[in-house]
Amino acid sequence: MVASHDEPVASPENVRWQLAPGVSLLAGTALSGERRGAELYLLVAPSGHRYAVSEPLYRLAELLARPRAVAEVAAELAVRLGRPLDPAAAATLIESKLASRGLAVAEPTTTDITTREGESP
Repeated sequence: MVASHDEPVASPENVRWQLAPGVSLLAGTALSGERRGAELYLLVAPSGHRYAVSEPLYRLAELLARPRAVAEVAAELAVRLGRPLDPAAAATLIESKLASRGLAVAEPTTTDITTREGESP
């Protein structure tokens, strides 16, 4: 995103994130193999590629089922995990673990939306 001197630049903590279209969540117990009986957490890309993830990362992905601000995600995930998580750390997790693989997308901010003159975003 290129910003002019008059436009505020959104910090990573102000971005709203959500799962990318077509990404689904699967959780369950392995019925066979080395991990028989173990809990499995998978994120499934639209291509069908399955990503095995940790439970905390799966819980993060659950929160992104609808668009949410990073501060909201951090607060809710901290409650679910029973440990503190600041918004900057949540933004880093989303960007490095989910968005980098095409599993999460940022919602456009009003400064990212192009409109014709006289129209509001």
